[in-house]
This record gives sequence, C-alpha cells and structure tokens, in this order.
Amino acid sequence: MNGIRRLAAGTLIVAIGIASVGCAKAKSKDDIAHAYTDIGAQWVGNTMDPYEDGRNFRAEDGIFTVADDEKAQDIYDELAKGYNGLRDCEVEEASYYVETSTYDDLQLNTYVITVTFKDKEDADLMFEENCNEFEQFNNKKSNLFGKYMLVYQDDFNVISDCDLTRESGIYQFGNQVVYIYSLHPTDRDDKAVGGICEVLNLADPIKAKD
Repeated sequence: MNGIRRLAAGTLIVAIGIASVGCAKAKSKDDIAHAYTDIGAQWVGNTMDPYEDGRNFRAEDGIFTVADDEKAQDIYDELAKGYNGLRDCEVEEASYYVETSTYDDLQLNTYVITVTFKDKEDADLMFEENCNEFEQFNNKKSNLFGKYMLVYQDDFNVISDCDLTRESGIYQFGNQVVYIYSLHPTDRDDKAVGGICEVLNLADPIKAKD
C-alpha cells in the first residue's frame, strides 16, 4: 500500500467530518469480529500475517483477524507505524481486514485497520498524520478539526493500464482509530467498503465524491 500511495496521480476529492460520525463509537474486538462475519468475511485466527496474507490469500469474500495481545501490537507495528513515521507505542486491541478480487488480480483491494491505543495521544497522532497524508495528494490545506476525513480519487493511475479509483477514510473515536483503503477499477464498484461502513457505522468514503 505504501508503494502504491507514492505513485498516485489523479483527481482527489477530500471531505472532512466536522462533527461526530453519526452515532459511531469505538468498537471492541468482539464487535468488529461480529461485524466482519455479518458481511461474509472469514475469520483466519491469530496466524494471519498482516502483509503476506493480504496478497497471497484468496480473499474474495474478505478475511480478517482481531487481537488484544502481541498480535495486536504486530498489526500496528507492521501496518500502521510505517506510514508517516508514526512512533513506537503500546496498543490494547487491533484488527485487520483484507479483500482481494482474485489470487492473481490485485486491481481490487480493500484494507481496513483498527487500532485501540493505550494512550489517546497516539490515536491523535495517527489520525492527524493520515489526514496530512490525504491532503498531500493535491497540496491542499484544510482545517483538521473533526473526527474523520474521507478521500475519493478518480484516475488513480498506478502500475496498471486500468482506470483505478481510490476510496479511503480515517476515523477517530477516543483511543481508537479506523483506517480504510480501497483501490478498484473505476467501472467496478467496491461493495465491501459500503458494507463495512454500514456495519461499523462509519461515513462511507463515497460521500467525498459528492
């Protein structure tokens, strides 16, 4: 995802949530597990590798793991900390969801990471740094007062001859941060993002298109 992000080019639309995201609130790992199961995703236990399984596992209906032990720390360290130079810190719970279209087709990818930090300042940092990353696509500066920021980007041309669209969201609920990243062909909707936002009660990134 990091390499894809650096190669981005195209039209970016950003939406910032000024108030709370509906009635959304921080979710426990059990809430998250039930939500993913409800949309047909497969629980793969604590053996899921945060990076490799996302690319090598046939995950057309989605796979996920949730954790509140060392695996939760691994999810943060391997998937979240590397972005924007986030610092070392301790996490209480974390989850990772991934959907890919087929084993050999990486043009449809959805990733969702949730992290519940022990220190709210670390949640603040992850949220703010990702907001900054969203804005850097078009060097736009905005007031970051709010609980979420959404990205909808057409013509996301990376390592492919296809027309690709990116949909992303970053959300904060106290000590918890939720990060959504979706990349899909422009002519093929990513239904997983809408379903995930509905069951977790999050603002859908598609709203940034309006």
